[in-house]
Order: sequence, then structure tokens, then C-alpha cells
Amino acid sequence: PGDSVATFTVGVLGDMVVEPDEWLAVRISEAIGLTLTDSTAVGTIVADDLPVLSIADTMLAEGGPDSPMVSFRVRLTPAAYAPVSFHFETVDGTAESAAGDYLPVSGDTAFAPGQDQIVIEVPVLGDALLEGNERFTLRVSSVQAATPAERSAIATLANDERASFARV
Repeated sequence: PGDSVATFTVGVLGDMVVEPDEWLAVRISEAIGLTLTDSTAVGTIVADDLPVLSIADTMLAEGGPDSPMVSFRVRLTPAAYAPVSFHFETVDGTAESAAGDYLPVSGDTAFAPGQDQIVIEVPVLGDALLEGNERFTLRVSSVQAATPAERSAIATLANDERASFARV
């Protein structure tokens, strides 16, 4: 008697399903001894499960001067119901952009709802030098609306030149 506010708890069963926020409505009826001005309340179940973003190492035969592309596949598991954005950039290793091994790339991109893969291509500058395999990294950062499993992947540029010997 005399109370004008009442609070009650609705239990929520958590799950590991990647889904948007969910809502529930509670309707109070057959009030005794009072008049309801609003008999319905809406509650929000905030989604806390995120898709996983992953990126895999890759390899490419260096090739000649035709500038082949090395492809990094960035995957989202499962595909999201909302956009997932991230930043990417190449980082020198034994393959160096200043040495003419590849052209550096960087940018921001996003998975559209339902999309589960993005391919990021990096131009490789082939040559005829006899050298060992070289490597550079694609780094991912500023991931929004996903949990990164890996934050980088390595591209190996496999040497495809062969040594030749002349008889004298």
C-alpha cells in the first residue's frame, strides 16, 4: 500500500549465437486497487556475442615483371548481421616496399551484413634476381563489431629463379 513503483526481474538464458539485440515486452493486467496508465514495458536483451575475424598466411611465386597479386583472405565467422569494419596495412619484413619487392597498401574496409570474406590484394613486383624467399605482413587493426582471432598474416614471396651454370 502506498507504493507507486514496483520492480521485478525477468531471467535471460544466455547463448553463444551471434545475433542482434532482442526485445521483450511485459504486460501487466488485472490490476487490483489501482489504475494503470501504461500497462506495457519493453526490455532489451543486449547481444554480447561477436563474430570472429581471422586472416590467413599466404604464398605466391614471385614471378617476373608482370606484377602478380598476392591475396590475403580475411574471414568472418559467422557472417555478421551488421557491418564489421577494420583497418589494414602492409608492413615490411625481408620483402621491402622501398626495395621494389611489393607495393604497400593500406585502407579501411567493412564486411556488409551477411558477407563472410574479403580479399585484400597486394601487388608484387617480380624480378629475375636469384634470392631467397621473402616475406611481408598484412596487419589488421581498429576492428569494430568483431573479435580478431589474428591481427596479422604473412605473405611469402617464393623465389622462382633458378641458378644456371655454364661449362667452360
